[in-house]
Amino acid sequence: MAVLNKWLNPLSKPSYGGEIVQHVKLLLSLIGWVSILALQIVLMNIARFFQKSSGEPTWHRLYLLPIILSAVGAGSYTLKTISGSTQWPDFTGDTLANLCLFFAGVLLILLSSRLYEQMMGGNIS
Repeated sequence: MAVLNKWLNPLSKPSYGGEIVQHVKLLLSLIGWVSILALQIVLMNIARFFQKSSGEPTWHRLYLLPIILSAVGAGSYTLKTISGSTQWPDFTGDTLANLCLFFAGVLLILLSSRLYEQMMGGNIS
């Protein structure tokens, strides 16, 4: 009867036990964070290539700052997953990681929109 109640109540958290689930959560977390960092590195390389080919400064070295901030935030959440302090993936409660990811996102928006304007030949203020 207890098994049936778990299936009928959609609000109850399923009890997935074992180390396999923890390893899968860690693997998926690492794949996601590494993919995000790889995209940021590709964007930095595009800015560097455009600077070399056009001669216009794109500030491609500034892209290292959001990469580092994202790595710090991702590392904090990955360590949280490894330590097992949360049973479910949780993106709350870690102020340092949230601030790092927020500022990395803001910097990426600013840098990428500036690069877009440069590449499309728009006016840069």
